[in-house]
Amino acid sequence: MYFLLNLVSTSLSYFLPTILQSGMGLSSSTSILLSAPPYYYSTLPVLLTSYLADRHRSRGPTIIFNSLCLIAGFAMLGFATHPAVRYAGTFLATGAYIANWAALAAYQGNNIVGQWKRVFTVAAVTACNGAGGIAGSFIVRRVEAPRYATAVWVSIGSHVLMIGVVLLFSGYFYVANGRQRRTGKVIEGQVSRSFVGLLGNTVLTDGVGGVSLYLLIGQKHCAVSLSQGYQCPVRSSQELHRCIKSDMKQYTNLKGRCSQFNL
Repeated sequence: MYFLLNLVSTSLSYFLPTILQSGMGLSSSTSILLSAPPYYYSTLPVLLTSYLADRHRSRGPTIIFNSLCLIAGFAMLGFATHPAVRYAGTFLATGAYIANWAALAAYQGNNIVGQWKRVFTVAAVTACNGAGGIAGSFIVRRVEAPRYATAVWVSIGSHVLMIGVVLLFSGYFYVANGRQRRTGKVIEGQVSRSFVGLLGNTVLTDGVGGVSLYLLIGQKHCAVSLSQGYQCPVRSSQELHRCIKSDMKQYTNLKGRCSQFNL
């Protein structure tokens, strides 16, 4: 997905003045000046979509929405005839791909756990970013002005593919989260960082090798093994102090959620 995103990011960010000049008949100085406003506009979709994604704890729909906006923007840029409509398409496409940088970073960060997995993922992301940048530098061809058919179709196709990949991953995450809710099986041996910090030295298990504590917060639950070997079914964080021994009462303010994939 990073390859697909940087493919468009590089082509549009570096070649937008060229697109405006050769594709819309603007002068060199005017095209350079008009290439800046889409990036000022992009702060709005970035902040709005990031806020909504954080509020609803869901990244996949945000990435899909931004991808659809980018497809619409490139369709306006590539197929419309009026210069104003084509220029409006650059706003839509620029705001969408920049907003997807934030959404995609959170989507990856929330669903990759473990030190070595994160290290490998960072390396893979860096490589894919570089490859996408190289590929993106070749899709805007001056000889195709004013329509730039290759750039338009590659950008649209890349984000159709991105939507498919997000649907595939989110479908898998949905199934895994449902299994976790039904069985209490901890996903990849992880709980949230705030959960671990508040429980101190408790050891996460999968119901094996220790007594499990099932903590229910809203509709989510997870299994942990207390180092004291004390079993306590809890329905809310407020009930925690009534079940755990007196030397663990400092953890009554538990607010962490159980580890689940972020859709």
